[in-house]
Amino acid sequence: MKLKLVSRCLAVSTCLLMSPVFSQTADAPATNWGFQTKPYVQASLGGAQMTSPSNTGMAMNLRAEGMSNFSDARITVGLQFKPRLAVEATWYQFPGANLNTATGQATYKGEFVSVGLTGNVAVKENITLLGRVGLGYSDLKVSVPATGYWATSNQNVVTWGLGARYSLNERVDLTVDYDNLGTAGKYERGDYVKAEVFSLGLRYNF
Repeated sequence: MKLKLVSRCLAVSTCLLMSPVFSQTADAPATNWGFQTKPYVQASLGGAQMTSPSNTGMAMNLRAEGMSNFSDARITVGLQFKPRLAVEATWYQFPGANLNTATGQATYKGEFVSVGLTGNVAVKENITLLGRVGLGYSDLKVSVPATGYWATSNQNVVTWGLGARYSLNERVDLTVDYDNLGTAGKYERGDYVKAEVFSLGLRYNF
């Protein structure tokens, strides 16, 4: 229920950023509340890693010695309200990840939403480095077919990340990002699950 609410808020944010209130021309940036605002959207694809590094000592041992790599999707809507500072809302989709554990193969899938601040610094004319911090909410499901066990975890976590973008022109940037989503899953039986995301995408500046 909470994730649906956050998803709706993300959709409203998208509509708001696309509205005339935030629109601008290349020659005359819009000014709102004393800030120069520049909305943008970003779509990325990449790989995610999930690890289960600490045994909780519960009845089911889902601890994995290694990590699982799998594909993911990442969509961001943002508002650059200062030259070096922006606010962002990001949605991550995890289609599925398998971890080989002592109990059997554990399958994780779900989604994640985060909201936070992003700072940037230009290192060359077309290259900008990024750092971000925020709050996130996860909806991560786990199932162990060998035992019939399944559970859902919803967590509020602190997130952080690093990235870079290369400007192709005034409107389009090539982006690369690393996001640490913290402990995305905690289960009554089994172990904590931590998630990291690496992605490559495009950003469009309005």
